[in-house]
Amino acid sequence: ALVAKLIKLRRSNIAWRQYRRNLITENKWRAVRHGKDGVLIDLGKRTEVTLESLVLEILELVDDVVD
Repeated sequence: ALVAKLIKLRRSNIAWRQYRRNLITENKWRAVRHGKDGVLIDLGKRTEVTLESLVLEILELVDDVVD
C-alpha cells in the first residue's frame, strides 16, 4: 500500500518529503534501543511521538489506495 501511495503521488506530480539522514538514524537507534514502547521523532512535526501514533498516521496516509 505504501508503494502504491508513492506511485500515486509521483503520477500526480507531488513530491515526497526528504528528511535529514541524522534524524532517520536517530529514529532507528531509538527503535532498536527502546523497541515498540519507546518514542520516536515525528520527522514532519519534529516532536516526539509513540510508535503507535506513527503507524496510525501511515495507515491514514495509504487509506485511499487500499482496496
